[in-house]
Amino acid sequence: MNYHWTSNNVKQSGFDDMVLLPKITEQAIFDNLKKRLMDNYIYTYIGPVLIAVNPYKELPYFSDEEVEKYRGASQIENPPHIFAVADFMYRNMLIDNENQCVIISGESGAGKTVSAKYIMSYISKVSGGNQSHKVQNIKNVIIQSNPLLEAFGNAKTLRNNNSSRFGKYVEIQFSRSGEPEAGRVTNFLLEKSRVVGQAKNERNFHIFYQLCSYNNIDLHKKLGIVDMSRFMYLNRSGCYEVDGINDRKDFEEVQSAMQAVKISDQDQFNIFKIVAGILHLGNIKFTPHGNYAQTENIDSLEYPSYLLGINKENLRTKLVSRTIETRAGSINEKIDVTLNVEQAEYTRNALAKGIYARLFDHLVNVINSAMEVKNPNLVNIGILDIYGFEIFDQNGFEQFCINYCNEKLQQLFIELVLKQEQEEYQRENINWQHIDYFNNKIICDLVELPHKGIISLLDEASYNVGKVDDELLLEHMSKQLKEHKHFSSRSANLSDRTLAHKIEFRINHYAGDVKYNIKGFIDKNKDSLYQDFKRLLYNSKDPNLKQMWPEGAQSQHEITKRPITLATRFKNSIIGLVQNLSTKDPFYVRCIKPNELKVAQNFDYEKVKTQVFYLGLIENVRVRRAGFAYRLTYEKFLQRYKCISQKTWPNPKHGFPKENVNLIIKELRFEKDVKNGITKIFIKSPKTVFELENKRAEKIPKIVIFLQKFWRGALARKYFAQLKAANKICQYYKKYKYRSYISNLNKIYGSVKSKKDYGKSMKWPNCSYSLKKVDEMIKKIYDKWRCYMILKPYPPHIRSEIYLLSLSYELIKNRPISSNQAQKWKGDYLADAKENMKAISYQNSISDLKKRDKFNRVLFSSFIYKMNRHIKSQARAIVITDKYMYRLSPDEKFKAKKDPVLVNDIKSATITDDPEFQLVVLNIANYETDLVIYLQSTDPTIDKVPELLSNIYRTRIVENSRLPVNVLKIPRCLVENKSKSIMIRKNGKAVKFEKSGDSINLLLPIS
Repeated sequence: MNYHWTSNNVKQSGFDDMVLLPKITEQAIFDNLKKRLMDNYIYTYIGPVLIAVNPYKELPYFSDEEVEKYRGASQIENPPHIFAVADFMYRNMLIDNENQCVIISGESGAGKTVSAKYIMSYISKVSGGNQSHKVQNIKNVIIQSNPLLEAFGNAKTLRNNNSSRFGKYVEIQFSRSGEPEAGRVTNFLLEKSRVVGQAKNERNFHIFYQLCSYNNIDLHKKLGIVDMSRFMYLNRSGCYEVDGINDRKDFEEVQSAMQAVKISDQDQFNIFKIVAGILHLGNIKFTPHGNYAQTENIDSLEYPSYLLGINKENLRTKLVSRTIETRAGSINEKIDVTLNVEQAEYTRNALAKGIYARLFDHLVNVINSAMEVKNPNLVNIGILDIYGFEIFDQNGFEQFCINYCNEKLQQLFIELVLKQEQEEYQRENINWQHIDYFNNKIICDLVELPHKGIISLLDEASYNVGKVDDELLLEHMSKQLKEHKHFSSRSANLSDRTLAHKIEFRINHYAGDVKYNIKGFIDKNKDSLYQDFKRLLYNSKDPNLKQMWPEGAQSQHEITKRPITLATRFKNSIIGLVQNLSTKDPFYVRCIKPNELKVAQNFDYEKVKTQVFYLGLIENVRVRRAGFAYRLTYEKFLQRYKCISQKTWPNPKHGFPKENVNLIIKELRFEKDVKNGITKIFIKSPKTVFELENKRAEKIPKIVIFLQKFWRGALARKYFAQLKAANKICQYYKKYKYRSYISNLNKIYGSVKSKKDYGKSMKWPNCSYSLKKVDEMIKKIYDKWRCYMILKPYPPHIRSEIYLLSLSYELIKNRPISSNQAQKWKGDYLADAKENMKAISYQNSISDLKKRDKFNRVLFSSFIYKMNRHIKSQARAIVITDKYMYRLSPDEKFKAKKDPVLVNDIKSATITDDPEFQLVVLNIANYETDLVIYLQSTDPTIDKVPELLSNIYRTRIVENSRLPVNVLKIPRCLVENKSKSIMIRKNGKAVKFEKSGDSINLLLPIS
């Protein structure tokens, strides 16, 4: 294996893993992080924990090439990266079949959201080879849910231009083969107060600006969208645009994301109507009318009521009054309470906040429906991207909840990474020197302890309607918590003049001291919207809005349980989240914000020092350095690595798991780097782990090949047995089909011998494809039999004539042949004294040739005129035997003029289409010039051409060789390999060939 530090093309910067630092001090950690950031290395390890420093610029470390680089690679092979954590987590899930999670922490603006996006993107790219529609849909929803939730849940703050104003926990479920099967998004504590007001130079949620910036006049007209400065919910902070954010382009991404999560075009429009309706709600103003409020301009109700699908008059009434239901015994009484201007504005804002919060929850539910969980028992990976620790000039209820959440996550980190690790060493009897660290459980108890914690005291005040205000709450908290060393207020410590009396209190968080303004705590904790508004929104014409308010269906007379306060709901959800995370194998990404200016290549010592302190990085390095990089139960270790040693593969020969594990360790000589616990083996150096993995990786292919060999053999044997059985079945089936076929033929043709036409009029039965060859063979046998039966009554010479005639019909097309020709054919014409006065001399010559060349009989003979190579006519005699073709002199001796030609060497023949002309051109193998002859006859009515060709053909049939015959109006021949046409003319005294330019003239006598 080539490690990245041994590669010549990888620049080294500081220490990749801070466990390797020579000195473990705050300054050493600071210097290492700074050096790496300045060299554009934003990731650093502390063992398995990844430190990510926000570079505030684009870096080329997140391409598909980088994905492939980290896919399946060991942590030691490549430089630290978020992809390495994602890959290790994904592979651990597949190997161990156990749930995993990654907890991304850090303060606002440190890069948590971006880190979560990179992890989800990486897992989406490497998970599963199956590209089915379902898998692709899940991956698409996981990726596309990010821009959608960011638009509705993120905003510009003073510290971060894209700050998450809600917490998000994404859980992705996988099949055993690693394909994403389902997913779920859980959201925590949306900062809905941002909808109605923001600090100077901050913005509302992105979606409002995206909708206003989108270049669609028709959409803006339908929604009543005007310039952003004219909306009160947007113009108070004086900030409309942000550097590096393109609201118009982002809105297009939101629309694309909505399509990906299966939100129809109509539902998208309805969602944008709700967003626009909230903006228009903010423009409703009130004026005093006596002691009560009334709407300043009745027309300002038009757009909100239209866009939200509610009655305009009902909206006006509910904004300036409320109905209180009282009950005395069995008597119910309604009281209408009229509101003043301040109360009306509060009611309007509460309505806007409530609608937006429910809209956000609705979008989360839609995303979850698109990734519906079908099997809760699947293994999963959880990704937690939650708000960072916040310390502002003015910190309220939201910051209190956010910082409590971070305390719980820090407590989880302490429990899993610091405390449990040290306790595990003690349980396993591993020599260990305890390392001190700050345990923030005392701060978590301060907030969440039943009956004594701040949330319990806040709930108690929230339920005492009208009796306790924020000041009384702070006074009560000061009395109850004055002895707690992490809580202080002016009432609890009169000498602390840094806290405003009756307004502020301080909590000494693990990340630093935070002053909270008590104003609004009770009101925000109650998080209540009057039942009047719930009923109003339930009766909306917008089906989505109606669905968001199911409690609006309750009657005014129906008694409901006391609602759970916002702080308690949030506390319960965070406790549930922590319990869920504690059941998984955790991975940590600790994000660090290098400066407050949000600029690249700037490293603020004090800023980073604070984060290094409260993230517990020093303690983390010390525990990791003193501890062990890897630990596993003996059973799991043996199961994973037993293939390395012959003593333990395929199964240990004897002994307990611990003994067999030590056999492997001893064989590899890793004893110095390993400690034996009671139930687990502990390995100190990561290098040893990678060596083990390498050894295993070397063995796995051999094992796979071995198993494949046996499995393929088993499959082959099974296939052969199936093939053999199938073949046997096929044989029996074929026999059955043959029998059925023969039986059917016998049934149809069994009595054809007694029929006059021997079955010619009967239709031959169809057969299956497999019997085609047999069918053709039997059909030929039948046809031959029928021919035999037809010809049987005739004498042999007549049968021979008919046979030759049938051959001539088969050979010659496009030239008429008279059916009575066969009666005139004699075959060996030269043996007939009428044709040849020198017949005896001819027969003597043939007798000599027969003895010499060993042929059986003469099939055809005739006087001819032959064209020689000089294109001159020569009188000759031609003889066709069952073996040879002879050209003889027509004189007394009938002497052979040249060597005989094998009949099978005749490749083709060419004749005219007119039976009057007895011209034949024979193409002979290995001859440069064709044999061109003109047959002579004493009887001009005899057509000898078919007879000649039929006798040549009958000889070739024995050799199963056909004779191609070309029938042309103007025949052609080869003369010394040159093609020439033969023009036939009747203007001569005798048969004569002569040259005429590029053609040949055949002159025939005029009859």
